[in-house]
Amino acid sequence: MRFRVLPRAIPAAAILGALMSHAVAAPEIVVDEKSHDFGILYSEEHQTVTHRFEFQNVGDATLTIQDIKTSCGCTRAEMAKREIPPGESATLVAELQFRDHRFKDSIRISLMTNDPAHPVFEVGLTGFLLRHWILEPPSIEEIVAVTGQTTERAVGVVSNQLLEEAPWEILSISSDHPQLAATLGGKPKVESKQGFRMTQYSLGVRIAGGESPSLGEQGTLYLRTSDPAYPVLRLPVRWLVEGDLTLSTRNVYVLRSRLFRPPPTAGDQDRNRRKVVVSSRSKTPFRITSVDLGPPFAVEWDRERVSDTAELILSITGEKAQHAEGTLSIHTDREREPVHQVRVRGEAQEIQAIFSAPTTQHHFGNILKGEAKFIERTFTVSNLGTRPLDLCVQEVHETDAKLSGANLPPGASAAIALRADLSRKEGAFDLWATIASNDPTKATETFRLTGLILPPWRLEPSTLSFRTVQPNEEEERMVSLRQVFPSWKKPLIPQPSQTDNGEVAIRPGKTMATYDSEGLGHAETEISVVLTPRSSVSGKYSVSIPIQVNEPGARGIPPLRVEWQILGDLRARPSPLVFFPKAGGAADQKPTRLKLYSKGSLPFAIKGVQAPENVSISEIERHPTSISYEVRLLSELKGEPTILFQTDRPGEPEIEVGILVSEGREGSASASAR
Repeated sequence: MRFRVLPRAIPAAAILGALMSHAVAAPEIVVDEKSHDFGILYSEEHQTVTHRFEFQNVGDATLTIQDIKTSCGCTRAEMAKREIPPGESATLVAELQFRDHRFKDSIRISLMTNDPAHPVFEVGLTGFLLRHWILEPPSIEEIVAVTGQTTERAVGVVSNQLLEEAPWEILSISSDHPQLAATLGGKPKVESKQGFRMTQYSLGVRIAGGESPSLGEQGTLYLRTSDPAYPVLRLPVRWLVEGDLTLSTRNVYVLRSRLFRPPPTAGDQDRNRRKVVVSSRSKTPFRITSVDLGPPFAVEWDRERVSDTAELILSITGEKAQHAEGTLSIHTDREREPVHQVRVRGEAQEIQAIFSAPTTQHHFGNILKGEAKFIERTFTVSNLGTRPLDLCVQEVHETDAKLSGANLPPGASAAIALRADLSRKEGAFDLWATIASNDPTKATETFRLTGLILPPWRLEPSTLSFRTVQPNEEEERMVSLRQVFPSWKKPLIPQPSQTDNGEVAIRPGKTMATYDSEGLGHAETEISVVLTPRSSVSGKYSVSIPIQVNEPGARGIPPLRVEWQILGDLRARPSPLVFFPKAGGAADQKPTRLKLYSKGSLPFAIKGVQAPENVSISEIERHPTSISYEVRLLSELKGEPTILFQTDRPGEPEIEVGILVSEGREGSASASAR
């Protein structure tokens, strides 16, 4: 059987539209089996399970398998053929590796395809993986028994078998050690699952301490079953027997940390040292005569102490970083229990200075220009290491940096004070100081003061340029006036104003204000600027007009510069003159033609010409209402040169033409007639 994922229901109108239009070729993926159930398998008999999925392209375009992903790293999926033409098939081989026994397994395999209906196409493997018998724990280790007493441990035993198989049972239990025994506790618990039966037993293991202490005993419990495949189950057991003397621990981990540890206070234990306590159950005094433990471990104890308890302090020595392990043998004056052993493992980390700073940056947020001339911030640096930490100021950027200490013992701290002058700054700032240290992992650390200085007033644009205008004709443009002020104040309101001759008038709109979380208000006013030129003389004009507000004497408000240009009857073409360089940078020697003319076809005359020394001008044609010139560059030009023509017109005495040497592209320059 083939399985096909059907798309959602499509409206009839959409189907009709598709039939009436040209069909677009597309691939379509189908598979013989969406999910393969491998049933119930025993992990002792199967390490892997493999299945082959057969895919087919039933569309009318090539199917491409772009990628294959699995939901578990224990599954491998391979497909030799990734390009499947229409009508052809390909095989995906999926292999599930059983890393451990488990109950139900469900693995997804995702294919990334170019099928528009199934960009992600999934298949899967499902089933049960069991073990015949499970012992939890599979062995018993490091049990401490006491002479004359019995020590017990509980072990869980689980059997899994198919429902059609006859139930398995534990028939008997035996041991190869006289002090080791076990019995089954109560009736087993039986649960029926999907196709198999799980039986749970409780096994009580007993270890008799005997009459004499022992450093190590071992034995095996044998569980005989009715399972023909596993007639005997083995449970290894290891234990030791204590007599009157007992140890607080049989395993010790010693760490010499690279981090500074403060000296222990009363009642606290040094975390770089570990304590082992030997005590007498009967409160009978004894003495530790000697200990054996090789380097890099060291042991401290009171050799002369005779008491019912004794303490041994373990540490790890040496300068270099290392891992080590060994066995601590403790010799006492007791004849029946002369030796006790402790397993010791340890790590010595490298002795070094460690640079630590809780924070290395302070952001001041928005600062109103003029409100804060200086800013200051103190950072804390600590030495968390086990060597002294050396500090010095390596580099600063527009800030003063002072260290309260240049040499920090382990565990000590110092202050780094940064101070900066903001009186000449505006906009975003990032001021910093770099501190160098002898920490091998952090040779330098940079401490920063950041923020944003906002000007109280900002005019955008600050210069308003009108293109060529006609005398006595009104032109209007808009500018925006923004102000920042303390939130406890009200914004200042711009007032209407104009120049003395009335050429430029300012007409403010409504002022809108908002307030932020840093104690500042922000206001914006849209201002209409109206220009009505009074002069009819050609030329460039400009005026600077102050912005007036409802608070006389307010400072810092930028004036508005207004520029405009009036063109009269006399014109120049082209304007500006453009020359293109030759290869190597020299100016093109080919002359350029320039024409001066009257737009109103009125006669005029040129009385004189002023030009740079390296510019040659020759008149080539003259008419009553126009004059033509040939202009040539004699050498390289510098700056922004112009040619000035004097006319016989009282209202337009001059015509100015700019010169531009292009760098391979068209440029622009100013030209005007006055």
